Amino acid sequence: MAVKPLSLKRQRAKAGAKSRAFQRTAQVSIAGLPFHLPETFTYGIIEEFDSVTVPGSLVRVPFRNKICEGVVINISDEDRTPVKPILSVSKERIDTQVIDSARAIAERYICRLHDILKLIDPISHGGIDRGDKSRVRRGISCKTLRNDWVKEEINRIKQYSSILIVIPTSRELNRVIEEFNRLNIEYVDLRESKIRRDSAKIFLGLRSAIFTQITGLEAIWILEENSEHHWERRNPRWNTRDVALLRYQNEDFELKFLSACPSLEIWRLQEMGYIKSERERFRRKRSRKLFFNSGSLHKAIRLGLENGTVLVSVAGKDYVKALACSKCSSAPRCECGGNLLATPKNLLRCSLCIKNVSWKCDECDSSKYNIIGKGAEKIKEEFRKSFPNIAIYSSTSEKEVSKVPPNSIVIATSGMEPSGPFGGIVSLDTLFLQNIPELRVEERLRSHLFTLLNSLSEGGVFYSDLSANNRLSRAIALDSPHHAISGELAERVEAKLPPNWRIIRIECEGVSRAISGLLLEHPEVLVSYESATTAILRAEVSKTATLSNSIRLLQTYRSLSRKSLLNIEMDPFKL
Repeated sequence: MAVKPLSLKRQRAKAGAKSRAFQRTAQVSIAGLPFHLPETFTYGIIEEFDSVTVPGSLVRVPFRNKICEGVVINISDEDRTPVKPILSVSKERIDTQVIDSARAIAERYICRLHDILKLIDPISHGGIDRGDKSRVRRGISCKTLRNDWVKEEINRIKQYSSILIVIPTSRELNRVIEEFNRLNIEYVDLRESKIRRDSAKIFLGLRSAIFTQITGLEAIWILEENSEHHWERRNPRWNTRDVALLRYQNEDFELKFLSACPSLEIWRLQEMGYIKSERERFRRKRSRKLFFNSGSLHKAIRLGLENGTVLVSVAGKDYVKALACSKCSSAPRCECGGNLLATPKNLLRCSLCIKNVSWKCDECDSSKYNIIGKGAEKIKEEFRKSFPNIAIYSSTSEKEVSKVPPNSIVIATSGMEPSGPFGGIVSLDTLFLQNIPELRVEERLRSHLFTLLNSLSEGGVFYSDLSANNRLSRAIALDSPHHAISGELAERVEAKLPPNWRIIRIECEGVSRAISGLLLEHPEVLVSYESATTAILRAEVSKTATLSNSIRLLQTYRSLSRKSLLNIEMDPFKL
């Protein structure tokens, strides 16, 4: 007798789950459905679940030949159409205001409602308590972030019955936790389990924490909202700042952005009066010594060492970042196509196949090369010769240095700097970073420089390899980024770029053909193509809603036609 092949056991609906009329029905958003299907389906509420089924309840329902998870969106007492019943109701649910926020977020990012609902941690029925909303100070503000912001803001933080603080990186979050522990302040780290959440007042988390439901939430604070770590890499590729703003439109809480330098998006909203700026008068530290590409690097370091530790900020940890032929300036390459990099032993190693090679230029037959960009290891090697009696440390992602002794030098890559204050700060590779061909490069660099300046002690020394006439250098000299931000924003408006224009990146096979009808419907949309599979659409912010609706219809059509879905990214970080 032939052996039957193995098959997966399907979870089937109960035999009693037949269609009939109910006194009350619920609209349920079901997980994992194709894009073209309706957002909600109607199910009946049996008497057993009548008292526990409310908008936001997590339920299990039959759909076709399987049992699915879902969320009740609303309840009706008028529909008598025969429908299938809800099979089970969880004790956990999602607040109706949070569901409204999820709907707005799904519209913004052109995805299904349940794609957002699944990001939200449900809480128990009794746990949803909006508290005394008469005491909530609704409003959006932004404020300059200082290194000692916890100490400065702790009294304000304690006034809230519940506050959520969203921090871009685990490293920064750990620093904040250390400070809270030092001050003996209770908190909940949202990276851990749900224990103690009901009784806590202060919640700390990374970008995904922006979807957290919190009992009696009164405030959300977002640190460094312009950090690339606030952009989600997976679909629907949301952004912490935008999600917070959309939640604010539907929920009752105070929203505050704290950063060393605001993003262009926040600056634009400030200019419109939508966000209140708690703008401090920048103290110009007249004893601060500034050097800009003046050939005085070693002098700046020596002056900094007189005041304390000197931080040297570099772009990369490698020995060198790039090489060039000394005769024709061609980039040395391996036979496999990878770029060649120099090692501390003066060997050339391929960045792809990791082989040591002997190189000769294909263009001019020269075997001599120049170092274009030095990494942390190379700089450390050179500084040991220039400062022989000074302790030199390096802090990178591979080996972090959290504390260094006074009157020493620490060479750190971006984001791996030890805690200050520093007697001197040297920003190398600033010119290199400014010339990276990316849209947000100046914005990122400006934020990085002003974050470094926050760590400079009174009377300290600052060195940058930018020229003194550079817009960023002038901002540093004034100790204020405002003129630099206004100048870049004006350039963005002229070039029809964010934040006044919204960018939508669409990826699919044959993208030009796929969006041809869309462009005919919206002739005002500007389009460019990164490749045969990637299109960049630009539209004014005021006209984005109609464009998004058209893209949603196109996505629905492709799903219905069993074509591959468009990969959609709203306002991508890297362009």
